[in-house]
Amino acid sequence: MPTIAFPHGRANAIVLPYVLDVNRKASKQRLTALAKRTGMVADGQAGHGDKEIADHLIVQVRALIANLNIDPTVSGMQASDFDDIAKAAAKEVSDTYAVPTYLSAAEIKEILTKIKQVSDESADKDTQKAS
Repeated sequence: MPTIAFPHGRANAIVLPYVLDVNRKASKQRLTALAKRTGMVADGQAGHGDKEIADHLIVQVRALIANLNIDPTVSGMQASDFDDIAKAAAKEVSDTYAVPTYLSAAEIKEILTKIKQVSDESADKDTQKAS
């Protein structure tokens, strides 16, 4: 498996919205509390249910990543590496982290596929601009 090197924090920023999406159902009360404590509740939204507030938090996280100019793409991703990446990610999480939802290899590969799709679409746009 080839190594794609970039900062750990950037990697976390790239996967964060996808992981929040997967954990939304199991963590909606916690996400709602986080949204309220950080002021990420939209005007007039305080009386809404946990689901709507959690959804809004995830939208705000995506916006924050964009506003901080964190590139959400990974050039050079190969789907052929996803099995190895999923295996390593699942092992790391199961051995060291308490998380609301332990993802299956298929769920991890689904997240990687989404990131690859965004990355490929971005690369295609860059190629078209250069033409």
